[in-house]
Amino acid sequence: MAGATLQHARIGSYDGTLVRVGGADRTQGPTQLQLERPPGFAGGWNNALRLGVACDTRDFEPAPKRGWYADATVEAAGRFVGSDFAYRRGTVAVRRYQGVRPGLVLAGRLSGMAVQGTPPFFDASTLGYTEYRTEALGGGATLRGYKAGRFTGRSLVLANMELRQDLGERTWGGQRFLLTLVAFGDAGRAFDPGVFTLYGWPSAAGVAGRVAWNQATIINVSYGRSHED
Repeated sequence: MAGATLQHARIGSYDGTLVRVGGADRTQGPTQLQLERPPGFAGGWNNALRLGVACDTRDFEPAPKRGWYADATVEAAGRFVGSDFAYRRGTVAVRRYQGVRPGLVLAGRLSGMAVQGTPPFFDASTLGYTEYRTEALGGGATLRGYKAGRFTGRSLVLANMELRQDLGERTWGGQRFLLTLVAFGDAGRAFDPGVFTLYGWPSAAGVAGRVAWNQATIINVSYGRSHED
């Protein structure tokens, strides 16, 4: 895989604005953004080149029942691509799908990311898979049960496990629908550079319902819970 991302961000804050509180106008105090002024606090261009490689042995990409998917990507941002920020990011992931019995599949994913340089705060903790990029950790694609972007850092590790049970296929109006019930557990953590520990990983668990529409279109509804959300 070879490609590029082009992004321009405009950032605004609420510092000094008037808000209505208890029937009176109050002035908004300094926000954390303006107090810390991290890289990217004023927005700007965030462009990067991307290179990746993947090995895919899945039997059916939209809803696999067996096989592996492993990928690794490298992203490089800097003046050479018109970016206001200079950094390098590497992301690796391994996914495994194993049939337990007819209609029941165990799926797992282990991901890791590390970034060097000065990324903007709004893109500091992105997982750059070959198929897509997603904000981490938290939200519907990574640590389900926490708010999106709840845990950020220069290094991330993420583990996901799912048990998927097909409940049967039906045909309505000439369209095929397969309903699958999912139980999942997620765990992950952000680290400072050079630091790694197996303790204190935030975790979450939940259930999901998925409908495969004519096999290739997947409709997903997930409900996850953590000790926060």
